[in-house]
Amino acid sequence: MENIAKALRVLKLPDTLAPYNGAFYYKEASFLVEKRITDFTKRVNGKPTVTSTFEVRKVVSNTTGYGFNLLSDFIHEFGYTLISDTLLDKRQEYVVTSSGPFAGQTYWYPEGRLTMTATEAGAVFKHVYNPFKNTTLTGWPEITKGENPSISILREDYVKTSSGLSTKPSKSYPSYRRDELIKLSGMSYTDIKEAYADKFSILNGDSSTNVKSVGVAVEVAETSTADNEITSHYTGSVYYNGIDTRDFKPSGLLTSYNKVYPGHVTRWILYNGAINYSAYGATWVIQEPSSTINTINVVAGTEFSWNLQTRTLTYNSNIPAQLHFQYEELPAQGKNQSALEIIQLS
Repeated sequence: MENIAKALRVLKLPDTLAPYNGAFYYKEASFLVEKRITDFTKRVNGKPTVTSTFEVRKVVSNTTGYGFNLLSDFIHEFGYTLISDTLLDKRQEYVVTSSGPFAGQTYWYPEGRLTMTATEAGAVFKHVYNPFKNTTLTGWPEITKGENPSISILREDYVKTSSGLSTKPSKSYPSYRRDELIKLSGMSYTDIKEAYADKFSILNGDSSTNVKSVGVAVEVAETSTADNEITSHYTGSVYYNGIDTRDFKPSGLLTSYNKVYPGHVTRWILYNGAINYSAYGATWVIQEPSSTINTINVVAGTEFSWNLQTRTLTYNSNIPAQLHFQYEELPAQGKNQSALEIIQLS
């Protein structure tokens, strides 16, 4: 059972991305390796010759997820722009940090492209991005401001003698500036970015047996009293495959991490100055079972309070206030599959 149109709406995606409905069960990452050979059988002025070649290696990780959710993350969290039904793009940008120990510092953030290709089984997403570092080891902005940043490369050192080539290389991680790496490897900047591409294989499984997307949505209604005091009523809903879990439980469906749906909880989280819940850095948190009717009533005031009997949350409207609705799969320890809706109150 699924509602693709609703799944797209919940994740704020256009209908044209419907072909990418499905799950991925791993990520294929790639990276560049320098293979350096010190050859004692070929000497110049008595010294062994040293040559380097570069190769692209691939590794499969246990990163899992859902096609719609990944596209939503790229667009709404990572700042990518939907160029066409097959391409997301992001330009390199510069951002001044406004808080923390590096407040006032300007950092560059890398450009990238995500291409989506439909296949008989589903789709393939390929993410090509700038892999160079934008910070120093101590967290300060890298000194070239993105013009000639550095990257650490796995280097494998082999020794060649009359007995042959060593089979167990020594390993190190030298750092190269972009122009140095281009000159040494003979690769272009485009080639280097391709060498670090990530690939996701989206499988369009059966919605009667598999989870293919997850998301949350918040409905808002308002009432006012005779003296014009406005109360906002927020109701959070959780969707699997575009179906509200209050209408149809996803019990028995397989998740992207190859486990049966374990159940979930919901949370309302308020950020409004004071930190009363250190685990979330939040002013207020209420976590409830999925079966709870999780409507809360929200009123602007001059200080925070929560009335459990009336389910009324009062926030201090004189300072910034942000309300989150979140769901998380069990066991709810802050590390499992989840989704989030953010409401700016003040």
